[in-house]
Amino acid sequence: MSSPADIIAQHLIDEALGTDVSASASWPVRVGFQPDEPDNAICVFDITGREDGRNMSTGYRVEHPGVQVYVRGSSYIAGFDKAEAIALALDAILRTQITIDSTVYLVQNVSRTGPILSVGVTGDEDRKRHQFTINATLTYREN
Repeated sequence: MSSPADIIAQHLIDEALGTDVSASASWPVRVGFQPDEPDNAICVFDITGREDGRNMSTGYRVEHPGVQVYVRGSSYIAGFDKAEAIALALDAILRTQITIDSTVYLVQNVSRTGPILSVGVTGDEDRKRHQFTINATLTYREN
């Protein structure tokens, strides 16, 4: 079974907002680890989500796992524009099927927990890179 971060990363690749790390194009999408290269990059992390308790008749625990999409851009506008495109793509997810290998996941929805956050600059004077995050929870199941 894939993690929520894996599922969202695959969706970003499917929507052409980023590329598979094996491709040599810009904006590679990774899960859980962001190396220093390239300057324009995306990484998706699993983070704390939200619990809704449990269904009293079935005992089924209802939870909404959290994800964080980290965007690093070579300029403020490049990073912000990419983060905004990703945020809008997450907002548009509604009963969307996402396939990883041969497993199909049905993502009922993704709910952002706030606006795009600018989380500062990394690098030195010669190579500043601007960082942004988008935090969200999702509801999904293996189809």
